[in-house]
Amino acid sequence: MNPQSDLLHTPPRRRRWIAGATSALAAAALAGGGVAVALQANAAQAPGASASQEASGEAGQESLASLTSLDGVGEDVAAVDSAVDTAVPGTAGSASGSGVSSVDLAALVAPAAAAVPSSSASTAGGSAPSSAKHPARSALRRVLAVVIRQDGTAQYGEHAQTAARAAINRFPAAFRRLPEKLRQDLWQLAGAAAGQEAADAQAIKGRALDGTYGAAVQKVAQAIQKAPAKAPATPAPSPSPSSGS
Repeated sequence: MNPQSDLLHTPPRRRRWIAGATSALAAAALAGGGVAVALQANAAQAPGASASQEASGEAGQESLASLTSLDGVGEDVAAVDSAVDTAVPGTAGSASGSGVSSVDLAALVAPAAAAVPSSSASTAGGSAPSSAKHPARSALRRVLAVVIRQDGTAQYGEHAQTAARAAINRFPAAFRRLPEKLRQDLWQLAGAAAGQEAADAQAIKGRALDGTYGAAVQKVAQAIQKAPAKAPATPAPSPSPSSGS
């Protein structure tokens, strides 16, 4: 049986998926992302993901200047702080009784296409949040927010790895516009072995803040670090018993 002949008789949509999956696997292996990231990138290219790919196409056109803009940075920092700080141990949405689950964190960093409102829909009800208008920018900020602000928390390494994988897999075109050293370090974090994730995340944190990745990334990292912490929620007072009962 001739494989090339089989491919020619494969439906066009299936051929695109095969080519995309092969490219994703090769890119992950060459960049040092590891088998785990390659498989996750493969899954992101599966049939049914075309809507997500179309929604992220515009994000891939963003320049480094756009990706590192400070416009609305506080929204993304607050989103990450809220997700990690408000997860209740022992409930759905917490992981092993501590923090937000990996699934929820991945969705927070890189929401599915259906969760990202279109620009036309957002204008009808007022101005859309920065995360809706610039999802790739928002994803980068949220990865950096996890890496920079969650250091020292439970599951820091696991959460940082989840965030890095989500951003890489969801916005591959925008990812390629980042400085080369930052791309390499994010790939390393995304494919890190168990127990190595925290050290890789801390390395990214230090390099982002000290300017290793360039002044543009440093500016964003410092803004994220200096953003005010989310105020703790004040518990509602217990109702006092009625004096007439």
